[in-house]
Amino acid sequence: MTVLTATLAVFTVVALGALLRRRGVLDPGADRTLMALVIWVLIPALIVDRILDSTAFGTAANVWLPPLLGFGTAAAGIGLASAAAWALGPALGLRTPRARRTFTLAAGLHNYGYLPIPLAQALHPDATERADVLSVLFVTNVGTEFALWTLGVAVVSGHLGWSTLRRACNPPALAVVAALVLLSAGGRTLIPGFLDHALGTLAACAVPMALLMIGALMHDAWAQGRSDPSHTARDAWATALGGSVLRLGLLPLVFVATAAALPWIFVGTAAQAQPLRTVLVLHAAMPSAIFPVVIARFYGGDPAVAARVAVATSILSLVTMPLWIWALG
Repeated sequence: MTVLTATLAVFTVVALGALLRRRGVLDPGADRTLMALVIWVLIPALIVDRILDSTAFGTAANVWLPPLLGFGTAAAGIGLASAAAWALGPALGLRTPRARRTFTLAAGLHNYGYLPIPLAQALHPDATERADVLSVLFVTNVGTEFALWTLGVAVVSGHLGWSTLRRACNPPALAVVAALVLLSAGGRTLIPGFLDHALGTLAACAVPMALLMIGALMHDAWAQGRSDPSHTARDAWATALGGSVLRLGLLPLVFVATAAALPWIFVGTAAQAQPLRTVLVLHAAMPSAIFPVVIARFYGGDPAVAARVAVATSILSLVTMPLWIWALG
């Protein structure tokens, strides 16, 4: 019930974002500005605030291993989704190479940021434990983000350019590096009190704003997935069902296997490895990411395919997410 309550709380805010979009309160014209606010200011503030409270980086393994696992698990998911897309294309409603490439990223990449963050906060009432899990989550996401902007964009577009590599050096990734340097140099003792208070205020805004924006983007994705005339109804349902089985049923096993191998690859004690194990469990339970819809739109993919996978897995994860976290946690 604790996991279910936390999941319902997250999806309630997401549903509110969708409702506000439908009512015209969250206007699409403001998306670029609001997302820039989230990515450039609020999420970096949350990252710095939580890392400075963390005790997880007493071991170097929590600095270098999480990004490697973030990249590795994302790459494995994309690879397995690619094999399914090309082996079972017509059965999954994927009639064109463009649709198969998009399905590869949409089903292969999990939601690694905006959903795990509020769930980690809700499931860990102890402040220190919560800070440890969130800080390791942010470091892990550096590797996952790099996989998105390298492998993910290359899969959808068919090529990898310097501009996509530059996008991997984004504000959240830079905030992780800056926070770790600041932590090693003395942490909060180096920050004036008024700046520290401002940092906490901005950090508190990050998750609610991000969840509202996810709801608005999911509303748009649902509309786009329904209105695209190039796909039959059968193909649309096959894509949604196939993506859900892959993302919510099979690909979590990649994270399960990684978590099981953690005692052999983590240099440190079991207590020091626990935050990373928790992050792997959270990532295992996640639905598909929403951002592949945007990637497909700008890099020659099929946005309707990405939208169907994102919406279907997000809806079904309301059931599967608590079950995975309960079973693995």
